[in-house]
Formats: sequence, structure tokens, C-alpha cells
Amino acid sequence: MIKQVVHQLPLLIIIVFIWSGLIGCATTLFREKYGPFVEKDSAQIREQLKLRTLKLETISGLAKITIKGPHDTRNITEIILIDKNGNMRFESLNPFGQPSVFIVRNESQVIMYDSIKNRYIKGGNDLNVLSISTGINMSMDDIRRVIAQDFFSSPDYSMGPLTHNREKGESGFTISDTMGRKEVIIDNRYLPLSVYVYKKNGVIAYNVSYDSYRPVGEALFPTVMNVEFPRQNIRVTIKFEEIFLNEKIGKDKFIFRIPAEAIPIQF
Repeated sequence: MIKQVVHQLPLLIIIVFIWSGLIGCATTLFREKYGPFVEKDSAQIREQLKLRTLKLETISGLAKITIKGPHDTRNITEIILIDKNGNMRFESLNPFGQPSVFIVRNESQVIMYDSIKNRYIKGGNDLNVLSISTGINMSMDDIRRVIAQDFFSSPDYSMGPLTHNREKGESGFTISDTMGRKEVIIDNRYLPLSVYVYKKNGVIAYNVSYDSYRPVGEALFPTVMNVEFPRQNIRVTIKFEEIFLNEKIGKDKFIFRIPAEAIPIQF
């Protein structure tokens, strides 16, 4: 038995050496890419995330969206326009590249218009048209927060204790505000990697992960977003093919005139 262990020692040493080398390489690659990991305090994180949110005036782009539910999968090509005031415009394109479904939200109302069926939904700016049209329970404000990564602009949120993962170069923390609780992981550059959003009653509403950050103007922006709704067994993937930040968007983009002959949808 002792001889067998002695014979196996060189193999064990080699395995440990290789494993240590892999960890060392991963740490070296992380440092080369993002710089040495520095443990941050709550004040630094709050300030950096606030600055990141304040610098983001507008988002405009073209995205491929996949909605995978328990029974089917839908693929949509979407034009997305968002500004910091909560105004939004989404245009779903048909196979010929022409807009067929419009969702427009401004400070007073939300309108969804289906040009193929010539039908529309209209309500106050807090109307949850996504729930009506797709069954996904997500407000217009939540849509903006996810795409703009705006989970940190509330002035009255409290922050929980920080945890740090040096190998991954990540920091984790919780924030709580009037809307509920969020569990957040950011990387060494203060970029959000994942956010778990909980309602006031402690039930999870959704979680979002951010990936494939790339330079867009003077900022880094995630070109892939995965949003999961565990209670509904729905996963939404947003992949930006084109993305522009802080380009001027005319106010007319957030105004939609419903055709006179369009039919209202009762809900």
C-alpha cells in the first residue's frame, strides 16, 4: 500500500503543479486584461455606478431578441431607442426589415400598435404592455433598467456587506430600496455582471446577466443580455448587432399617432 502511494506521488505532484499553473495563468490573464484586483469599499462602488448611470443619456440600436418559453421560442429583430427620462420606442421588424409592431412610451402614455392586424393598446405610461402581449411580467421601467443597467440611480438605496472573489476579479453586494432587494455582482471595472431582482415580498422577479462588453464611444456596454423569469420559466436573450450611446434622439420618436381606422384591443 505504501509503495503504491509512493509510486503515485510524482503523478500527484504533477497534477498539483499543473493546477497551480492554471490558476496562476488565469490570475495573470486577469491582471493583464483588467489590471490588479483591488478590493473596493461601498462608497467607491456607489460613486462609480452612479457616474456610469449619469453618463448614459441615450441608447439606440438594433438587436436580435430570443424569447424562450415553456412551449415555444420566438425570434425578433428589434430597433431600440431609450433616453434617460424613461422615454422608449421599440420597433419589431418583419422578415423584410420593415417595422410591424411598435411600442412607444413617453411621460404620459404607452402605445402598442400592430400594423399587420391594425390593432392597438393604449394606456398610462405605467401600462405593462409586455405582459399583455407576451405574458412576460415586466414593467416598462424594468425594461429600461435592464437595458440601461440603471439599478443604482435611486438616491435612497442601502448597501449590504461586500464580498470579493480575487480569482474571478469580482465583487458582490446587495442593495435595498423602496422597490425591493437586488443581489449584484460587478467586475474589477465596476461593470455589472449579474443582477437578481426581488420584489418587496422577497419573491424573485427576474435576474439578468451581462456579457460581451465592448467599447461604444467612451463607454463599455454589454452587447449580450440574458434575462430569466424563473417563476414563468421564460428566458429572454438580447444580442445587440448595432449599438450607439448618447446620440441625439428627436422627441418626435417618442410620439406615436394611431391610425384612425385602427381597432383597440380590450384588456
